[in-house]
Amino acid sequence: EIFFTMPELEAEVRQRSEEVAALAQASSDGDEAGAPAEDPDGGLAGLEVFVELSLNGQNFTEDRIRFTYHGGIQPDVVKALAGPDGLVAEKAVPDPKAKGKAKEEAHDSGDSSAHAGSKLGVITKGLPGQDPATLTFCALRAEMVSGEGEAAEVVKVVDMEAHVEAVPGAGEDAEPVYMVVALAPSVRAQDVPEGAPLFLRHFQVALNGQCFTACSEQAPMKLEPVPASAGEP
Repeated sequence: EIFFTMPELEAEVRQRSEEVAALAQASSDGDEAGAPAEDPDGGLAGLEVFVELSLNGQNFTEDRIRFTYHGGIQPDVVKALAGPDGLVAEKAVPDPKAKGKAKEEAHDSGDSSAHAGSKLGVITKGLPGQDPATLTFCALRAEMVSGEGEAAEVVKVVDMEAHVEAVPGAGEDAEPVYMVVALAPSVRAQDVPEGAPLFLRHFQVALNGQCFTACSEQAPMKLEPVPASAGEP
């Protein structure tokens, strides 16, 4: 196998952003409406690059493998959309005695419990291309922890294969929104210390399985282990 690293465009993005800022500063009339809009990606989001391979620096392949640079994405909070085998995802129930931030986090956390194989989803803005649903190599990453609060210990980091689905927007004429979806990981009950709850936290999304962007902050999502079958040790 041959491995290579695609060049980063951070310097080019910085240069283009500085040029846009200079144009805005040099605007003679100071009219902000006439100044070019500031683009954090320097106008390079969606740039397509064709990659060809050579073993001697002269003769290149002609299969024109296409790579696309994508700009920054904004993933929201992760929610359990559906459970496996018809199981209904458990909704978060805010504690009536909770106050302030704790109550708000419980309310905004969405579905706070998932079983192995539950469908997880996160609405993500800034996806590249005219049809983001065709994106491949997406991934959803999370820390699997045992215990709660300060006593929580990281068991492992899990990467879940993901893909993009279009979701109808609110309203009849609203454009669809796009959601990165994956299946919750499976953990056997006998592999978990008795009485120790499992949670998924610190979710991240990647469109290429390598460069991850943190999702919006949310409360940890409880992960239910798979019950031991009869006869299993």
